[in-house]
Amino acid sequence: MRDATCVEWMQRFIAPGLTAVETMLNKRLQTDFAHGHEPGLIDICIMPQLYNTNRWDLDVSTYVNITRIAENCAAHPAFQAAHLDAVKPNE
Repeated sequence: MRDATCVEWMQRFIAPGLTAVETMLNKRLQTDFAHGHEPGLIDICIMPQLYNTNRWDLDVSTYVNITRIAENCAAHPAFQAAHLDAVKPNE
């Protein structure tokens, strides 16, 4: 069971970062990834944060650009190979 205070804290601090990234992305041309048609550093940074949004039940439906980029990253073989669930040690 997760502590409600911890969930609230995580949601409180993850959301502003995603909002800032979404605001920056709104000022750019919409491409497959944050800075073009190939993944880059910002895409690599977005994906772990989105993993945390799922972990901490944060609604990301308002982040249209981030959602688009995440879908493209999730379809990319390098991101699939590096996904946290793909590299979990055997428990």
